[in-house]
Amino acid sequence: MAGLLLAAAAPSFGVFLLAMALLSVPHGAIFPVVLSMLAESLDPIALPKANSYLIGVSNVVGIGAPAALGAIAAWLGYRGMELVTLLPTAILLGVLWAMVRRSRAELVA
Repeated sequence: MAGLLLAAAAPSFGVFLLAMALLSVPHGAIFPVVLSMLAESLDPIALPKANSYLIGVSNVVGIGAPAALGAIAAWLGYRGMELVTLLPTAILLGVLWAMVRRSRAELVA
C-alpha cells in the first residue's frame, strides 16, 4: 500500500522509481511463497488441482487487470488509477488479517 501511495503522489521520477521498487519486491516474492504455503497445507494428491486453480486465477487477473486499469487510467489518469487500486488492496489486507487472527486463535485454543 505504501508503494501505491508513493507512486500516486510521486513528485519526481526518482520517487516514482522508488515506488516501483517497493511494489516489485512483494510481487516477486508472493508467488513462490504462495506455492510453498499451498504445498505445505495440502495432501500431495490435491496439489495438481490446487496448482491449476492458482495458475488459472493468476491468469484471469493477469488478463483482466490491465484492461480494467487501462479504463480507469483513461477515466481518472494514472495517479487516480493508482489510488483506485488501494481499495481492493485494503480489502484483501483486511481479509488476510482476519484469516491470520482466526488461525492464531485456533492454534491457541
